[in-house]
Amino acid sequence: MFATRGYLSCGATAHYLASRLESPDWVAIIDVNRYRQYTGAARLYPVLSSFYAALIDGELGFEPVQRFKVYPRVAGWTFRDDDAEPSFLGFDHPAVHILRRRPDHSTVLAAWQDTASQLSGCADGDLHTAVRAMQAGDLDSAETALALARESEPGLAHLLQVMVHERRGEADLARSSMKLFSAGVYDRSLAASLLPWAAAASLVDLGMIPEAVRILELGWERRSGLGEADQVIMSKSYMHAGARFSEAGRQDLEERAYLMAADLWESPQTLNPAAKLVGERGAAVMAMNLWEKSLSIDETQIGAHQAAATVAAQMGDRQRAVYHLSRVVELSLAVGTLSLDIVIPTAQDLHRYGQLDPALDYLHEMAVRHPDWTARLRDTAEALGGAPRP
Repeated sequence: MFATRGYLSCGATAHYLASRLESPDWVAIIDVNRYRQYTGAARLYPVLSSFYAALIDGELGFEPVQRFKVYPRVAGWTFRDDDAEPSFLGFDHPAVHILRRRPDHSTVLAAWQDTASQLSGCADGDLHTAVRAMQAGDLDSAETALALARESEPGLAHLLQVMVHERRGEADLARSSMKLFSAGVYDRSLAASLLPWAAAASLVDLGMIPEAVRILELGWERRSGLGEADQVIMSKSYMHAGARFSEAGRQDLEERAYLMAADLWESPQTLNPAAKLVGERGAAVMAMNLWEKSLSIDETQIGAHQAAATVAAQMGDRQRAVYHLSRVVELSLAVGTLSLDIVIPTAQDLHRYGQLDPALDYLHEMAVRHPDWTARLRDTAEALGGAPRP
């Protein structure tokens, strides 16, 4: 988050931080890793400072359980060095805080998120004012608001200024503002790979979803200067952007974000969600290409084989469907532990393609390995028209 200052609004920062706390039941924090830095620079990082201070104090739905700290001892003397320079503590004996999720976690966290953009040092109010004025056609008022926002959020202010110039038909001024927005790529204190996501996340928070996609596309088009590690980082940030589009009900843009993520970094982590989204809109051939590209990276993915078999069936490709179903059988028997939600549909699909004996053999073997499934598997075998194996 250090590396996106000026491009990630307070509201977008709060949303990202809150999303990181949605799932865990426990949190461990090393106090000199982020907590001390951010709380010591509240003017520069108001949301991050508020987040870590509130979290440590038990005000974000996680209660402090234990603090572990080893103090230096010499000749029987103990030196309490809690206020020592952070880099001295960080590499040797930092304090570690353990926190546990409370039942009111979601409510408390949502309340903090709702107020985070109003913290001192945040320019969200001016940014929202600029967007509303721009949408109403009052471009002079939009520029006035952007001038106020520029000190805290220079990158975002320049980006919105581009849009003001475009609405006025001022092409040269729009290009100049775009150069100022893009200057962050060359700022060594910022992460070029994260700036498209930061700006896009901020635009989503400002209600400018189509413009957010445009910025992601711009970053994707300019990816050639990034190294492999930075492209992976960029890809993961685009996946987060896809999740924001999903929350906004824009599955089409979610798909676009995941496809760009998959192009930046070909991995099951990016290819599988892209394939799922593409398949849901009926583009079976494209979905199959994505599933099989993912399987070429990791051929042991049972779920991916099952999904590929479904898509092959939609394409009317019986041979390919049977192949992927057979791989589901082989891999699931090798793994040993699986879910009935995979076993039964796989057997039913095998039967649908005339593979009754393999389907019954599969059900029998799973019943042997999982006696508690026997009744369900026997019923499935009988429904397929086969006699249960002894």
